[in-house]
Amino acid sequence: MSEPIAEPWSVGDSAMPRRGMIYRFSQAGDALPMHSHDRSSVHTTMVLKGSIVMNGPGRDGKEGWMDEGGAGAFFVFEIGQEHRITALEAGTVILNELIYPMGDL
Repeated sequence: MSEPIAEPWSVGDSAMPRRGMIYRFSQAGDALPMHSHDRSSVHTTMVLKGSIVMNGPGRDGKEGWMDEGGAGAFFVFEIGQEHRITALEAGTVILNELIYPMGDL
C-alpha cells in the first residue's frame, strides 16, 4: 500500500477562488492515511474514476463509520472529522475541494 499522487488545482480569481487537490491512486489498496482537517483545509471529495472506501473513528463515544462510493459519489467532511480514504480499484481518481478556500470570512 502506498499513498496516491497529489496534484493541486485551482480555478477562479481572488474574489471567487476554488481550489483543492486531485489524488491519483495507482493500485487498489493505496490510501491517504487517517487524518483530519481544521477550518483552513476541510474539504469535500468527489470520486472522478474508480471507487473508494472511507472510514474513521466515531465521535463523542459513537461507533466508527465507513462509507463507499464509485464514480460520481460526493462526500462532505466536517471540521475535525478523522478519515482515511482507500482506493478499491487501480486507477482511482478523486478530487478534493476546500470548503473555505478564502479562509475565515
